[in-house]
Amino acid sequence: LSHIIFTIFNGLFVARNESLTQAKGMVIMAYGRFLGASALLLLLAVPYQARILGDSFMALAVSFYMLYLLYPHVKFKFKKEHLTYILTFSIPLIPYSLSSIILHYSDQLIINKIEGNSDAGLYSFAYKIGFLYHGFDQALQNASKADFFKWMNRGLYDEIKSQIKSMLKMLVWAASFLLLFASDLGRLLSSKESFTVSLDLVPIIIAGYVFFSAYMFYARLIFYSKKTAYISLLTMISVVVNIGLNLYYIPIYGYVAAAYTTLVSLFLMALLSGIVAVGILKLPAPPLRNMLVSLLILCVVFALYTIAGQHLEGAYFFLIKIVIFLVVTSLLFGKKVLVSFQDKSGE
Repeated sequence: LSHIIFTIFNGLFVARNESLTQAKGMVIMAYGRFLGASALLLLLAVPYQARILGDSFMALAVSFYMLYLLYPHVKFKFKKEHLTYILTFSIPLIPYSLSSIILHYSDQLIINKIEGNSDAGLYSFAYKIGFLYHGFDQALQNASKADFFKWMNRGLYDEIKSQIKSMLKMLVWAASFLLLFASDLGRLLSSKESFTVSLDLVPIIIAGYVFFSAYMFYARLIFYSKKTAYISLLTMISVVVNIGLNLYYIPIYGYVAAAYTTLVSLFLMALLSGIVAVGILKLPAPPLRNMLVSLLILCVVFALYTIAGQHLEGAYFFLIKIVIFLVVTSLLFGKKVLVSFQDKSGE
């Protein structure tokens, strides 16, 4: 129930381009649920029940606050054409919603079934570190929606390409940071050294979500065309491939295989979404050259990280990672910062 209210809240204020209101709601929801769960964890003897009860209670409480903010924008009317539009747009997306859940959690369930709780826990820890990139990506995607639909309606495709180029810079910057410092972040967050053995998988998990970013650039075009059945089909194909690969490779290579099978599945989803959006629906293509250059930069960062890790350790390795990150940052934003500084100097 709280998720339904949150989705309406998020959708409305994203469409209205009121990102500050949306951000406040997201922050209050996140920290409210965290505090509620933490409070009951200290009071109740059964941890998992405390987690569920505290989380759910605070989620509902924050939902009432969101309803208060939504109320001025709500009119209690029923229109048949609205219902028809909702059903036409949304029913084909039901398989997509179910498949997305399966895609995100099937690997952990299969690892738990085949390899046991310990390996599932190790993979889950690495997955959550890599998932930080996905959260950053979704924040950018949400912030870009209002302008994207406005420019699509007006046929301003060059504006959309410019937007994507800016987003790619931010995504490459975030992915580079996590590629270089995910292991340090994981050790900082984990109280047990045993969990850190899975952190080598984080770059592979991030690579998978980099392809998911590419998929999102094409998927929003398909959403705009209202051909949502394609979205469900693409996701279901990816899920079937992911489950098949996991069932074959996890018994052979253990939980490590799941990161690579997810990478393959998300790459396939990005590739198919591009074929559907540009090849079949004839929608304006995102700047493929910039997307490929972004991928090349990340490959170079990962290669330098791997080579440095094989020859250095401790403070020297950490220093090299800082240097690599600063070089990437200067390549991505240096010219813009320099121009801004020159403009201010001229003033």
